[in-house]
This record gives sequence, C-alpha cells and structure tokens, in this order.
Amino acid sequence: MYMKNMNKLIILVVSLLVILLIGISCNDMNDIQAEFAERDEIVYLGKVDSLTMLPGFGRAKIIWYINSDPKIEQTVIYWNMRNDSIVRNVVPSPTSDLQKDSIIIENLDESAVMFEFRNINSKGQSSLYTSITVTSWGTDFASNLLGRKLISKEFDYDLSQYKLTLSPAAVGDSVAYSQIAYTDMNGEKRTIKVERKTNELELDNFSDGSEFQFRNVFFLPKGMDTVYSSYQAHNAPKAIFENGKKLALKGNLTSRY
Repeated sequence: MYMKNMNKLIILVVSLLVILLIGISCNDMNDIQAEFAERDEIVYLGKVDSLTMLPGFGRAKIIWYINSDPKIEQTVIYWNMRNDSIVRNVVPSPTSDLQKDSIIIENLDESAVMFEFRNINSKGQSSLYTSITVTSWGTDFASNLLGRKLISKEFDYDLSQYKLTLSPAAVGDSVAYSQIAYTDMNGEKRTIKVERKTNELELDNFSDGSEFQFRNVFFLPKGMDTVYSSYQAHNAPKAIFENGKKLALKGNLTSRY
C-alpha cells in the first residue's frame, strides 16, 4: 500500500513539472511572437539583376537590369570595401518589365575589383546586394599577350635608313596593329602604324645611334578598348671614326727627306 502511494506521488510530481515547463515554453514563445509582431514588416525593393561587364584599358563597363518596381528611385554602386560609390537615378519604364542600364568606371588599376549594387529610395527601403567582379586591363596584361616581334634590324649608314622585319601576324593573336615611334634627323617625332599584313618597313632619315620604340596594340573580342603594350626601346648602331695618331720623328737635316 505504501509503495502504491509513493508511485502515485512521483507520477503527480513529474506531471506537475511537465505542465510547468510547457507553460514556461509557451510564455517564451508568446514573448518572441509578440516581439516580432511589434516590428515593422521589412519591405525589400527589386534587386539589380543579370550583371555583366566589359573590361577596358584602365576602365570597365558594367551592364545590368532592374525590374519595373515603381518604388525604386536610385541604384548605388559600391567598390573598394564600400568606401567608394556612385549613385544612379532610376526612372521606371512604363513599357517594359525589365530596364537596362550601364556605366563606365574610369581610372581603375590593372586588377580585378568587386562591385556591389543596391537599389534604394527616399523612404529608406532598399534591395538586397548584387555583386560582380570587374577586370581592368593595363600594359602588364598587354605585354603578356601573343604579339608580333622584331626579328631583324639592318641599318644603312649611306641612306640613313633603318630596315626592320617583323614576325608575321598569327591567327587569333588579337593584334590590331603595331606602332613604331622615333625622332628623325630633323628633330621631327614620327609614329608609324604597322598593319597586320606588313612585315617589312624602313625608318627613313634615321640617324646612327638613335633610338626607336616598338609596341603592339590589341583589340580583344570580349573587351571594350584597344590595349597597348609597353614600348620597347631599340638603338641603331653608332658609327665610330678613329683618327690616326700624330707622330714626331727626329730626322737628319742634311737628308733629302
């Protein structure tokens, strides 16, 4: 009889504890629900979509689309850890569900930079961020591309002419043309554009020992700009004329010579 009463007492205590814990949990859940119910509903604007980019020489072009959300007033473009930004005003199109926009970012270093986009309005509403990594080209990039090279140089002293031979242009090398720059014997600066089909040329009125510079100019199919490699300097040989030495010899005054 005693054991039965003890079992009933234990069951009663356990039941009371379970009911107490359930009550506490319900109160906590109600508090959480009340806290979120008091908050204003977060409204997100339509985000920037379908980001693409075209690399350029020291710059890049970014293209994007936004939907026809009439609440969107501006698009903010961030880079450099969001320390730099550009703001674009948005005028919703009444005739299209998607609206295209683009921008060219100038003065970029030769590197890859991440840009982040977010739509905002004057009510403090905003969209989620959208990002894209943008590449900017420079002379280091161009110098590593497959380009034409000077394969022979012959200087004609009599004609003051430098005869040059370039390697033939290769299929798929992206070379638009090559450039040679020099200053002639009259002090006039000349820049010669060497087309892809030209393999031999002469630099006229070229002084011995003078310098000319050579570089390739590229246009890549997926870019927006021509890309210039660094100039490489080349010198013509210098003609050296050495005079004979004056000799002082003692002679016989009575001699015929």
